[in-house]
Amino acid sequence: TQQKAAAFNYGKFTAFMAPIFLFSIILDLLITIDLFAVKALAGEQSDLLAGYYAAAATIAKIFPIVISAIAFAIFPLVSAATFQRDLHKTKFYILNTMRYCLLVTVPVAFLFASTPAELISLIYQERYLPGALPLPILCFAFAAYTFFVVLSTIIAAANKPRTAMAISVVALIVSAVLNALLVPTMLLMGAAYATLAGSVVGLVIA
Repeated sequence: TQQKAAAFNYGKFTAFMAPIFLFSIILDLLITIDLFAVKALAGEQSDLLAGYYAAAATIAKIFPIVISAIAFAIFPLVSAATFQRDLHKTKFYILNTMRYCLLVTVPVAFLFASTPAELISLIYQERYLPGALPLPILCFAFAAYTFFVVLSTIIAAANKPRTAMAISVVALIVSAVLNALLVPTMLLMGAAYATLAGSVVGLVIA
């Protein structure tokens, strides 16, 4: 046991975990920066609009919440397969993970996007109905974000955590810039489009 402890490379462990930690923080920022932008840039009614936007975003965030379990499950599998240099097994894990994500996420995204007012009315009081406006865009934004998270997790598991972190930084920058440009004029829709753009950019790169 002492020999195993002595052989443990703390420097290598830290070098791997530090980008993973930053990657997780950036992912959280990517799906919250839009709400911060609404509160900061939407003018006199920013608090009211932020409430509407938060209501819509809470519904749309069901996608990453549900699929996150798959991301956690695939991480050790891909990590072991890439460590063993088993290309066939790695491809098998990636293809099947994406297949199941598509089967779960895409139909629900289209269903939610086609009934935004009904969803808002079902969960919230009638005064939150303005949140139905950005909800269809947010459904597809968070669906794209979900696939982005899964692919980035696979990249990190393949001993490339810095690559995953770098992709998330690019996605966050795109979202932040577009939020700053669009929210003052387009308000809730501007924030939704900015989140969609950032998530799609991250997905495409990943």
